[in-house]
Amino acid sequence: MVLVQQLSVKQSDIKNCSDLSREFIATLDRKSRDYGCVHLVVDHYDVESSLKQVTRDRRKENTGDCRQYICMDSTPIKTTLPAFLNHSKTKASLTEYLSCKVLEQYKSGDKVVVVSTETGARSHHMTVEHLSSGQEEADTIIILHALYAHRSGKTVHILSPDTEVLILSLRHVPDDRALNLFRNRSKATTGTIKTHL
Repeated sequence: MVLVQQLSVKQSDIKNCSDLSREFIATLDRKSRDYGCVHLVVDHYDVESSLKQVTRDRRKENTGDCRQYICMDSTPIKTTLPAFLNHSKTKASLTEYLSCKVLEQYKSGDKVVVVSTETGARSHHMTVEHLSSGQEEADTIIILHALYAHRSGKTVHILSPDTEVLILSLRHVPDDRALNLFRNRSKATTGTIKTHL
């Protein structure tokens, strides 16, 4: 959901999921314009009784209004994005919806796009079922995708605001390679951490 949180559009311009997907893809285009291959990895929301799910449930109790939405083009977004995304099943539906839109957008282009959601890893350009994971956190699934790209001879750049991704990446980076981790804490700041181990 990091890219959803980084959308550079007014809330009032997003009336439905179709508008949201358009802005999401525009943001993905901007952030990946210099890359020939992109792996879009999201959290899984189907893991029952996890620590993260307990935290989500507590958050729902504190916010009061928590509606579940099934995301499709016409699904209205009449509230703020955080309120819209308050229910785990809405997040799961939105990640599937956006992943399908991303695959559709890049189906005929030169850019190779891989999406990884709770229903598995998919791409129109290559076989990626082996990148499917039962892990809940995108933080750990990102490492699986990064190691796959590295073993394929690619230079790996990771875009994530999470410190956990940095720590996991440092643990798995090969000795002879540099790790490029791009962290976006806000829309205004972007930094690069280059680490040689």
